Order: sequence, then structure tokens, then C-alpha cells
Amino acid sequence: MSKININKNNNLDALQNLRQSEVNRANKSKVDSTDNKIKSAEDKLQFSERLSEVGKLVDQIKELPEVREAKVNELKEKIANNEFNPSSDTIAESILKEE
Repeated sequence: MSKININKNNNLDALQNLRQSEVNRANKSKVDSTDNKIKSAEDKLQFSERLSEVGKLVDQIKELPEVREAKVNELKEKIANNEFNPSSDTIAESILKEE
């Protein structure tokens, strides 16, 4: 009867190498697939009219002043003339809005 010499480490290494090569092939396939999708998406990129409208609105908002000088000056004048008397409810609502 002949002896069969089985080295468990060699078999395990072979299996690990085989599995790693399968994983590498799968990952390469995914990368290639993703690259193809990105390239085709770039080829078909179109902007909708709605995006153009949003861009115009954003530009208009950027042109608005940070401080509404007319409103500030009006309130300053009312305070100076003792004409600015908000109710306690109005003050409370304003405080709660800030929180």
C-alpha cells in the first residue's frame, strides 16, 4: 500500500489563491462596468429647463442686499420718535421664532 502525503497548508494556500484571484476578477469586472456607466452617463448628460430656472433664481438672490437699508432706516426713525411700540405678544413670538 502506498502512502498519500497530503499537506494541509498547501491545499489551503491553493484554495486561498484561487479565491483571491476570483475576487480580483470580480472587482476588476465591477470597476470596468462602473467606468463604462460613467462614460455613457457623461455622453448623455443634459440639463433640464428647471435647472436653468433655479440657476437664474439663485443669481437673483445673490444680487439682493444683505441688509434692507430702507427697512432699517424706517425702524430707526420710529424708535427715535418713540413710535415703535410692539406688543408683548409680538415680542414673544419673535423670541420664540429665534429659538
